[in-house]
Amino acid sequence: MPTQTTREDDYLEIDLLQLARTLWNHILVILLVMVLCAAAGYAYAKYVVTPLYQSSILIYVNNSSFSIGNTSVSVSSGDITASKSLVNTYTVILMTRTTLEEVARESGLDYTYEQLKGMVTAGPEQNTEVLRVTVTCADPSDAKTLVNTIAKVLPNKISGIIDGTSGKVADYGVIPKKRYSPSYTKAAAVGGLIGMVITCGIVVIVSLMDTVVHDEDVLKNTYPDIPLLAAIPDLRDTGSSSYGTYGKSTSSDSADKSAKRRKKGDK
Repeated sequence: MPTQTTREDDYLEIDLLQLARTLWNHILVILLVMVLCAAAGYAYAKYVVTPLYQSSILIYVNNSSFSIGNTSVSVSSGDITASKSLVNTYTVILMTRTTLEEVARESGLDYTYEQLKGMVTAGPEQNTEVLRVTVTCADPSDAKTLVNTIAKVLPNKISGIIDGTSGKVADYGVIPKKRYSPSYTKAAAVGGLIGMVITCGIVVIVSLMDTVVHDEDVLKNTYPDIPLLAAIPDLRDTGSSSYGTYGKSTSSDSADKSAKRRKKGDK
């Protein structure tokens, strides 16, 4: 039974209002750490992370006709569903090794298939039959060259694989003037948020592990059923007082002791 009693009494009561006061008392430290971490995140994004640039092309997927043997069959231009399905087929053909290796050769740039596969993305533009191909590269000029080479290679590649279909380039790539990533603002915001979370966590943990009784209210709130019989005053007050401080004597105390010694000497 004592074990059960101990387990019932062994709990931790967390005063959320007191934690809020503790955080508010350390608000200057929290803000300072937030500013420092935000500055660190900004500096990391600007001076450490390599900036990346993007250039894109738009290719219209045409499904106006196809042939079956010697017979040519026309398909209505309103058959958008068929064209949309071809967009996904175009994407698969684009990401094949033979297509990307041909793009590398035609561009004259020294990129491998694995590198291009990580740099090229493709997909339908706003759920239409238009294919958007984007190249992300550290060199803005290379991004433009590669994406325009894809515009040259891909339609011919597709027409040789899928009979009766074609792709027409609706928009060519240009040299990007602004970086795609990283975002300095986002990096600073993330750094500041991380600094705030870490600092608040440390403050809360230190506050919960603090077992020192700082005032009478702590005892009253922790042990409400036990009456407070007495309180020891703080005798370490350094303010001006005629009664002196604990363990020290004032000038009046020294004068009284000197007077007593003189009286004893006269006797």
